[in-house]
Amino acid sequence: MSYLSEIKVTVVAEDSVHYGSDLLGQHGMSFFVEARNDNSVMRVLFDLGQNYQALKHNLTLLGISLQEIDAIILSHSHRDHTNGLVEVIRDIGKENLPVIAHPDIFKTTFLVEPVLKYAGIRGKRTQWMLENSGASLFLSSEPVQLMPGLTTSGEIPFSLTDKNRSLPIFMLDKGKVIPDPINEEIALIAGIQGKGLLILTGCGHPGIIKIIDKAVSLFPGEKVEVIMGGFHFAGLEKRKVQEIGEGLKKFAPSFILPGHCTGFEADLLLAEIFENSFKPVYSGTEIRVSEHAPTVIDQAKENK
Repeated sequence: MSYLSEIKVTVVAEDSVHYGSDLLGQHGMSFFVEARNDNSVMRVLFDLGQNYQALKHNLTLLGISLQEIDAIILSHSHRDHTNGLVEVIRDIGKENLPVIAHPDIFKTTFLVEPVLKYAGIRGKRTQWMLENSGASLFLSSEPVQLMPGLTTSGEIPFSLTDKNRSLPIFMLDKGKVIPDPINEEIALIAGIQGKGLLILTGCGHPGIIKIIDKAVSLFPGEKVEVIMGGFHFAGLEKRKVQEIGEGLKKFAPSFILPGHCTGFEADLLLAEIFENSFKPVYSGTEIRVSEHAPTVIDQAKENK
């Protein structure tokens, strides 16, 4: 099993911003990931948020150039994680830029409350536009290794029988309307030498426990150093959040950074459960995990 020597994750898009920051918040999530091992470095954009102008604004302030991005990963199809995809590919301007996602990323998915509203990426024409703009699509339900020590999770089934996890969201399947199983959500998992795992989630629709179980199965015997991203606890009963939080505690993560769709009330409860291991996440939050140094969580310096 190969590992990274270091990883740095910068939150480019999130629902909230730090006090005094010139960064913009938006309902969505996007991470800039810089992974290193002894031989190479890879820079990845994990999700895009839903407002590309706000994303570009934050990238500029954070000193991140689109041209240094080596690959894009889409956690799932929902527009608050994928909007502006064609524009991002065009502005990166590279040939055969890998865009990694589940094969169902282009499915037709929509909300019906309060009214009918499209919720995903625009179907087959988008695929053609992406490839015409320089993207090379890697659509896989299995884990995809980006470099030794850095991999996507592959498919993590989402159970519609768990009523607390269900959403009023549907999809078209061969001309029929069915509840959306959100089976396309994937996570990004990094194994850092001597530290353990860093796990990034988009929304956590399959369930955060299932996501961590999948990560641990890909790196057997490794501890969980960091869990970061959307946990999708918003709207859940306090009792259910408490139950999941206690389940998370069994993994003994060094740090837990829930954001985006986790929800304010759930954040308060998780902060109580995890105490000093809980850290708030904002646009501009930066985390560095290295084999030879303590894990550092801070706000990235803005270029003002």
